Amino acid sequence: MIENKTVIERIEILAGGSIQVRFAKLIVDGDKLVGVPQWHRVALDPGADVGAILIAINNHLDQMGEARCEDNETPFSILTPQFLKDQALIVHTPERVARYRMELERAAAALRPPVTPSP
Repeated sequence: MIENKTVIERIEILAGGSIQVRFAKLIVDGDKLVGVPQWHRVALDPGADVGAILIAINNHLDQMGEARCEDNETPFSILTPQFLKDQALIVHTPERVARYRMELERAAAALRPPVTPSP
């Protein structure tokens, strides 16, 4: 029986603590892949609400008429949304989140125009 599936195909943890996730949108017949996968990507910065992002991704997949990414292993991937949440808890420590937010503030401050004294 031919059906659509969406699975987490790749999880990459970057040096700064961001997590890149690649979803594969598949057409399958039982446990056989039919056709070429299409990709859907997202990056999770330290402190991101992973559960809310996964809900938004599934809502977006729904709007596109694609299969939702469900929380079960498949013959196509053992990576699940719960596994991703668990990894984010390990990588996004309170210290890493605080450092990331401090780096964002420094970058924003560097972009602000200098304050000039009024005459």
